[in-house]
Amino acid sequence: AFPVGSALTFTFSTNNSNPTILQATPSAAAVLADVGNHDYDVTISDGANPVVVFVRIVVSGTAPVITSAAAPTQAADGGTLSHQFTATGNPTPTFAVTTGTLPGWATLTPAGLLSGTPALGQDISVTVSAQNGIAPDDTEVLVITVIAGVAPVITSGAAPTTATVGTLYSHQFTATGTPAPTFSVTAGGPLPAWLTLTPAGLLSGTPATGDIGTVGPFTVTADNGVAPAATESVTITVSAGGGGGGGGGGGGDDSGCSTGSSSTYWLALLGLLSVVAIAMRVRGSKA
Repeated sequence: AFPVGSALTFTFSTNNSNPTILQATPSAAAVLADVGNHDYDVTISDGANPVVVFVRIVVSGTAPVITSAAAPTQAADGGTLSHQFTATGNPTPTFAVTTGTLPGWATLTPAGLLSGTPALGQDISVTVSAQNGIAPDDTEVLVITVIAGVAPVITSGAAPTTATVGTLYSHQFTATGTPAPTFSVTAGGPLPAWLTLTPAGLLSGTPATGDIGTVGPFTVTADNGVAPAATESVTITVSAGGGGGGGGGGGGDDSGCSTGSSSTYWLALLGLLSVVAIAMRVRGSKA
């Protein structure tokens, strides 16, 4: 321990080879080249009692992992292709084609956006890598066939226009088209919390009492990148339903039971009075 009031001197030295940036400015941000362990000896002294403290600074990174859904395997001639690659990792990964070459109509940005207007005879067959300098890179094999496109046509019947509190509402949209269309709400949204639409076209949910009222109109669109997209307008009225009739019937039964009991009471009383009257007449005739 140092005596109270002692003047302390700090010296700083490295005990192995370390990044210049850390030696000159310890508060500076580390860079990719700094990844690893960096050891230092810190000497604290009042001129007579030096104390050496060992310090290790660890600069770490995380290898990339692609987290986006798989890219489509087909694209329509003259349509629109757009797919966003995403990945985790530290530092933030960037994307590049590392095997093969993209056709002239397609581009991939370092941020991972693959886009373009497909052309027949110009398919994609490449490997996309997510890289951040920390091994190993993560990769995805990308094979997209360009086909003659057919615009979507919705083939399912109209969606139901009514829903009941506490009862599942469900409607399956279907559509033809090449490539296979996907579904989304493109106008009039967002949908209320109780109602969802999947990309495969399932519109479903169970409304609660607080949802009574009208949903919509909103537009459901079937799209596959080939114009024109197909649309359907949907309006749903949510009602409470007819649950009160059963309770009324129960009340009727209770009323019937009460009437039956009252009738039995009066019949018994009349019978008793008749017996008393007959007994009094018999006694009167004997007198």
